[in-house]
Amino acid sequence: MNLQNYFFPIEERSVAVHNGQTEPSDFENPLPSSYKAIVRADTNQTISIVRDTYKIVENEDLVKKLMYELIH
Repeated sequence: MNLQNYFFPIEERSVAVHNGQTEPSDFENPLPSSYKAIVRADTNQTISIVRDTYKIVENEDLVKKLMYELIH
């Protein structure tokens, strides 16, 4: 079973909203600091906008733990 397509790097980033009138700039209209974006680091694709209490768990870590439990 090849799961490598699901083992991509992710990171947390600050969230901002474009005002729709000017050229976008970094952090033009930042959201409250209680939110963050979860982004796929290799493609810059936003996965989700979450509260700052959300904890990232890498897919690879979950799969390894699951496989260990299934084998043992």
